[in-house]
Amino acid sequence: MTTVLVELYQQKLELFQHLGKLSALMAEFAPSQLVGDDAAGERFFQLLDQRTVLIGKIDELTEEIESRESQDDKEEVGILKSALQEEMVRLQSTNEVVETLVKRSLDQLREEAKKLQSGKQSNRAYVGNIPSAEGSFIDKRR
Repeated sequence: MTTVLVELYQQKLELFQHLGKLSALMAEFAPSQLVGDDAAGERFFQLLDQRTVLIGKIDELTEEIESRESQDDKEEVGILKSALQEEMVRLQSTNEVVETLVKRSLDQLREEAKKLQSGKQSNRAYVGNIPSAEGSFIDKRR
């Protein structure tokens, strides 16, 4: 029973390590890069999708571990639990960097949207209305 539990914990640790690598790759992007470069944005979203799949697998493993876990853990399981805990702490710090990156990118996108909206409004003020194909009626009796 404990060998199966050890294997599950090892799989979970490997998934967390892979998740950490993906997070580190995501943290390397610059906010302006995500806003201005479509290829970089696409790559970022691919990494985000991969992270989502990994998190789903981790959740499945966690449920399986909880269903098999007993009160009398062996030393190997304890070591793996502490390694998992360390990996989670590292992952949390990397995730904070990724979260900050995404927030900055969103702020830049909002600023660009405001600039575009302002430009459209000022353009409308100078261009004026488009003349219609119909003639205009002028009442000369007044």
